[in-house]
Amino acid sequence: MPDPVVALEPEISLIEAPEPLPASSPVPASAITGDKLGEAKVKHWRKVGSGKGDEDDFFEVDISLMRDRMMKMKKILKSTRSNAANIAAATLISQTKSPLKMQAWMNGRLALSRKSSRFELPIDMLLLETMTPLQYLNRYCVVTSRRQMLYDKIFNKHKNIYSGKLGFQDLQKALSDVLIQSIDDEKMKMVIQMLQIDEDVQVEKRLFYGISAFTERLLYPMFVRGNQNNNENQKERIECADFYALKWKFHGVNVNSSIKALLDVL
Repeated sequence: MPDPVVALEPEISLIEAPEPLPASSPVPASAITGDKLGEAKVKHWRKVGSGKGDEDDFFEVDISLMRDRMMKMKKILKSTRSNAANIAAATLISQTKSPLKMQAWMNGRLALSRKSSRFELPIDMLLLETMTPLQYLNRYCVVTSRRQMLYDKIFNKHKNIYSGKLGFQDLQKALSDVLIQSIDDEKMKMVIQMLQIDEDVQVEKRLFYGISAFTERLLYPMFVRGNQNNNENQKERIECADFYALKWKFHGVNVNSSIKALLDVL
C-alpha cells in the first residue's frame, strides 16, 4: 500500500525583520546584519558626528568643523552598500545639517540694522531730567517682532533659572551673542559705562530688548561699511521725526548728562 501523501506546511523564516531606526539614536549596523565592518563604520560615524552633548548649542556651533564632519560622513556613506549603515549615516548627516541651518539663519537675521528698533522721546521732556539710561531704554525702545524672537532666544539661554533675569556676567554673555561674538572687552566696557550698569543689576526681558537694541545702534557705524546701501538701514521715519531738532526740544530742560550722551548716539 503506498505511503499517504503528507501536505508540506509553508516554510516559516525565523529571522525577524529589523525594526525601523529611531531618528535620534542610530542602531549599529551589526545589530541588524551581524556585520562587524558595518559596526565599525557606524562607530566611526558617531565619533565623527558627535558633538559636546546630546543637543548642539546653536550659538556655539563651529561651522567649519560641522561641515567637515558632514563631508566625512558623506564619503563614508558612499564607500558602503549596507542598507542599515546607509540609514544610520543618513540620520547622522540630517542631524548635522540642522544646527548648520539654524546657525546660518541666526547669523543672517542678526545682521546689524537701524531698522530693527525704534527709539522714542517722552511727550513730557522734563522726565529726562531724572531718568536713568536703563529706565529710558525700558520705556522708550520699540523692537521689531523678528528681533524680539532672536532676543528672546538669547535671553532664555542666559537667564538665571531661579530669578528668570540676567545678572551682570550673564548680560555680557548675552550681548556677545547678540553681536555674534564680535564685541570685544573694550566695546563691552563702553556700553556698560554709557548705560551705567552696575554689578548688582538684574535685567528683565523687556529691558534686555532695549539694551541689545542700543548696543546694536551704538556699534553699527563700527561694523557697517560706508558703501553699503543706506536705504536698507535708515532709521524709521517716526524716529527721525521724533528726534528732529533735538537741541531745540532740550531748551528749558535740564537733561542729565548720561541721558544726553545716550540720545546723541541714537
